[in-house]
Amino acid sequence: MKAEDYVIKAKRAPKDPNAPKNAKSAYMFFATKCRAELTKESPGMSFTDTGREVGKRWQALSDKQKAPWEKKSSDDKDRHAKDMKTYVPDDAYTEQQKKMKAAGPKLAKDPDKPKRGRTAYLVFCDDHRAAVRKKYPKKSMTQVSAALAEQWKSVSAKERGTCDKAAEKEKAEYQTALASYEPSAEYREAVEMIQSAKAAHQAKDKSSKGKVNDRVKKQRVKVKELRGEINLLEKKVEQARKLSDKLAAKQSALTKAEEKLDALAPGALAPAKPRVITKKKKSKKIPDAVAVKAAPKKSPRRSGR
Repeated sequence: MKAEDYVIKAKRAPKDPNAPKNAKSAYMFFATKCRAELTKESPGMSFTDTGREVGKRWQALSDKQKAPWEKKSSDDKDRHAKDMKTYVPDDAYTEQQKKMKAAGPKLAKDPDKPKRGRTAYLVFCDDHRAAVRKKYPKKSMTQVSAALAEQWKSVSAKERGTCDKAAEKEKAEYQTALASYEPSAEYREAVEMIQSAKAAHQAKDKSSKGKVNDRVKKQRVKVKELRGEINLLEKKVEQARKLSDKLAAKQSALTKAEEKLDALAPGALAPAKPRVITKKKKSKKIPDAVAVKAAPKKSPRRSGR
């Protein structure tokens, strides 16, 4: 036997019966209809031959002929995506998945390893099982075992002693054989494979837990920050509420004051007429260069003739 033969692979977790059905491909839609037609046409055709014929017919279709089946497949994918958005796995199913993933591969029993000896009770059952089954042929194995258990309760001391001696002898033989037992190289390799698989699973589990812890830390920091911001905003809202109450009180006092003023001096609250301010027109200044013309210069007289 090879080392792999001693390794029992972990069972794959069954699919959740409440989960949405997977989307079908265009070929699957076509094959469902085509198989039904072939069954009518050739009732004696085998399942394998039918599959081959369906494949040939699909390959012979043009892109235009495949288009309706592609449309069905596309619609089915949309249906699956929509169903998955609202799908929540059952708690029992989720727990079962976790257990099966954590179990991992198992080590099969070594066929070369010595078998344990029987107990006194098992020796008694082996001696009397045939007689009980002959006496009660219609009884099941469970009922036969129950009848043997009842007989063992009332067994004589002499027979019990005989069973005890047989059990002690088998126990001694087992211990002698176990002392000289050496597992094969293939079995030892299988043990190492199981240990490596468990170590890898534990490392992966530890890594995933570390990632989860990191996310938890980040979320805790975020929650702390948000709580601080909320507390600050609540204080501001409280301050705004107090100011709003104060404003309402002032507005009420203003209304009462205006009413008293209006009673004492009617029309005092009438809006005053706006003053009209007239601006004086400024005289335009005439530049000196324009207003005063420069006098012509006299030429100097010449002295002497």
